[in-house]
Amino acid sequence: MTTGGHPPPISAEVFSSDIRERPGEKMNWSKYFTYDPKLGLLRWKQRPADIDDSAAKIRSWNKRYAGKEAGTTRTDGYIAVEIVFLKRKIKAHRIIWEMHNGPIPDGLVIDHINRNRSDNRLENLRVVTRRDNFLNSERFDGKPLPPIKTDEHRTFKKQRTHAKGTSKLKVSRPKPWSAKIWVDGRNVSLGYYATESEASAAYQAAVAKYRNN
Repeated sequence: MTTGGHPPPISAEVFSSDIRERPGEKMNWSKYFTYDPKLGLLRWKQRPADIDDSAAKIRSWNKRYAGKEAGTTRTDGYIAVEIVFLKRKIKAHRIIWEMHNGPIPDGLVIDHINRNRSDNRLENLRVVTRRDNFLNSERFDGKPLPPIKTDEHRTFKKQRTHAKGTSKLKVSRPKPWSAKIWVDGRNVSLGYYATESEASAAYQAAVAKYRNN
């Protein structure tokens, strides 16, 4: 997704000398990344010379990764960064938010305002409840998202081929389109419809209903 390409997953040896953050402490993400505000992406920083590792390994890592974009794009559109010393992958938008605003409050999540999960520009990120994040998951009119172009090289593409909350059955039947909505952790069926637009209208009505409750 970038002009420079993604570095491949980094082995544990690369981060073997990093000091783990203590539980409950704020992560100093700026120690590992720089942030490009125009494109909304993270780049690996050079490894410092004072870490407990050989000079040869430090030079090798810097030559291979420093300055390159961190993370890979998942099938759901989110960009995830492998943090080996934490033994897990973390979504890039969470790292970017915490670099500029501190830890994300408990019970809240980061929402992409324009509903594009790959657009991690800071002005496109905000802290919301999980409910508000769900309600902003895609345009309620069911229309696909247009591409968002930030420069001549970087284009964010739409991530769906059908309206939010709808799906088409693989079997042939008079009403092949179904509509569903998640409410309080349950997937609620809204019925079956002859067309995608009818199913989308049912979903939109349900969104309006539960939003106002």
